[in-house]
Amino acid sequence: VVVLSPADVRVAELKTTTLRVEQMALTGESVSVSKMVEPIAQDDCEIQSKSSMLFSGTTLANGHCLAIVTATGMDTEIGKIQEQLEAAAAERAEEKTPLKQKIEEFSDQLQLIISVICVSVWLINFRMFVDLENMTIDFKTAIYYFQIAVALAVAAVPEGLPTVITMCLALGTRKMAKR
Repeated sequence: VVVLSPADVRVAELKTTTLRVEQMALTGESVSVSKMVEPIAQDDCEIQSKSSMLFSGTTLANGHCLAIVTATGMDTEIGKIQEQLEAAAAERAEEKTPLKQKIEEFSDQLQLIISVICVSVWLINFRMFVDLENMTIDFKTAIYYFQIAVALAVAAVPEGLPTVITMCLALGTRKMAKR
């Protein structure tokens, strides 16, 4: 048993009367396929019709031959499939589901509200560290109130938000399953 890797090759000369290849990994065919020397006239035919080609990642079931390398790496048929899978995964990653959009919208609103509250708390305490008569700033007190504003921001982020979202999704799934 010989595994062809990492190139696609064209059969140039048969050393035995038959040459059979298991292409299940590439085409899904459950039986081994016979290969021959005569090239295919069409360049853009489907993989199953390429009877003079041996593909990367397939297994030689029986026979011997001499072959000419036609493609390597990502230029092979299995490499083209990999490129298509990567493109589909990238396309899907960019796609935002309605749930993702709602969560992002909620997060943006929450962030804005928390920021406004924190800035308000700091500005309410403005007179505690700024003396307008002498035009001086007590930096130690200003930093203290800044730390209080940051602590408030951290405390305002809901710790249980992921749990609540998961529970809502589970309840929604349960309702859909009942239908």
